[in-house]
Amino acid sequence: MNPYSHLVLASRLQAEIRPANPADYYWGTVAPDLRYTAGLRRTQTHLPPEKILEFRASYPELKSFIDGYMIHCLADEVELWALLEKRWFLRPFIRHLPLKLAPVILESYLVEKNPVTVSISGQSNPVLQALGVNENAIPPFRSLVERLISQPSFESILHLFQTLGRGNPNLQKYIDAAEQFNRNKIGKKALYALTNPPEVLRSVENFVREQPAYIKISGK
Repeated sequence: MNPYSHLVLASRLQAEIRPANPADYYWGTVAPDLRYTAGLRRTQTHLPPEKILEFRASYPELKSFIDGYMIHCLADEVELWALLEKRWFLRPFIRHLPLKLAPVILESYLVEKNPVTVSISGQSNPVLQALGVNENAIPPFRSLVERLISQPSFESILHLFQTLGRGNPNLQKYIDAAEQFNRNKIGKKALYALTNPPEVLRSVENFVREQPAYIKISGK
């Protein structure tokens, strides 16, 4: 999933998590993707639940941030393409589409149909420092996410991808898929209808809710 999708998911789970500091919670929700501006490997920021729970025990004052961080990492365990492949009627269509298109479809749909009114604290903290995130990497990423929140549009998505993707061949695949997807207006509407992004998001949400670590942080 991409940043805006993570924010929407976190907003749907906020009533269960009940963060004392919502701005920290939403900051945690996108913070693992600081890896792009910090120049870190995915494994350095996308942590297993056990490690995140250790941080939660060590830094109780950062509980809101860490709970958001947990939701991001749990959600990213879901392979969106695999969700689509489970729908037999989609298989003849999606086998001809690039793998990177699945998160692009969800992100694009949500910025168009599901605005969120949230804010992010965007501050360094001991958890980010422990992960090796340099303070200088935070302001450019925070600025990109804040633009995405205040101006939810395909253009903001593309700007985020283009900025983070400089010199990153993996993100360039997202950019190529996103540009191709947005150019074909008829195909875009057809893919929305076929893939049913709200149902994709519900599937991710259900997966997160079922995880033991989520049950622990939500007190369910």
